[in-house]
Amino acid sequence: MKHIQVIPSAIILHYRVPDLILNDLHNYTEEVLEDKQYHDRRNAEPFLAADIRQQYFLNQNDPRVSRYCDWQQLKVGEYIEAFSEHTKFGQWGTSDGYPDCEIKTEDIWSVHSFESEYNPIHSHNVESGYGLATVTYTKLPERMKIHKPEDESRYNEYGLFKDDLAGITDGYISLQAGPQKNLQQLRNFETTQQIAVRPEVGLMIMFPIWMNHCVYPFKGKGERRSVASNIVIDIKGDMFPK
Repeated sequence: MKHIQVIPSAIILHYRVPDLILNDLHNYTEEVLEDKQYHDRRNAEPFLAADIRQQYFLNQNDPRVSRYCDWQQLKVGEYIEAFSEHTKFGQWGTSDGYPDCEIKTEDIWSVHSFESEYNPIHSHNVESGYGLATVTYTKLPERMKIHKPEDESRYNEYGLFKDDLAGITDGYISLQAGPQKNLQQLRNFETTQQIAVRPEVGLMIMFPIWMNHCVYPFKGKGERRSVASNIVIDIKGDMFPK
């Protein structure tokens, strides 16, 4: 029986946000977008990399935001389990699995993107140095709803723009653990280090904070709205026990 080993680059998890939590989050961001005084108090644009004019820090004391934060923080345990399962790094430097830690949402903000706005390549950081980033989509322009799952799969398989795939990643998020590969490199058994994710209302993706990512612009009317966050993992005690 053959044995296959794969060297993983990163683990990315996809979740469907429960409808009640998603609707509350969407309604809250609707209020944020309309409240001009809120814009002045919680403008996030100067602190972020994106070429997007409307980005606002969300109030975690609002129950609609806190319920979402509580839900996504529960998913961190599943991420740790998935990482352990797929990388086989089950010891984490201890005999009892991942070190004892406190998990909390350090920052959370809404991103209101319109035609031609984009987010350049960047990564995130948290105070402890250990953490995960999330993106949840709450609203999409009509033009982006024509994309099909098979289009995303074809793009990720070939990594090329050609024929009817031209422009297929408009508004997508690209996650990058390394360089993209062309057909020659793939035929030489190199594995691609990038994927493009097709936004869907209600989709949340979770990935390491160190992972480079960017968001492509889109054309046409409408808003591409997402809620981004940094989840800090504060490891307790001695990180490297003797």
